[in-house]
Amino acid sequence: GYNTTGFFLEWLVKNKKSTFAIELNRTAANYSTRSWDEACKNITGVGIQALWDEYQKSF
Repeated sequence: GYNTTGFFLEWLVKNKKSTFAIELNRTAANYSTRSWDEACKNITGVGIQALWDEYQKSF
């Protein structure tokens, strides 16, 4: 749910790119399919699955 997404977004901001949430918000309208994978690759250079796996390992 929203808690999981919120914690993941916080982790991305703290560990990958401090402007992640700002960039995601600014560019969200550009993704016609609203692809998390495409957005993550464009912002961090890494796909969503690799980021999620790294996030999970951080516990």
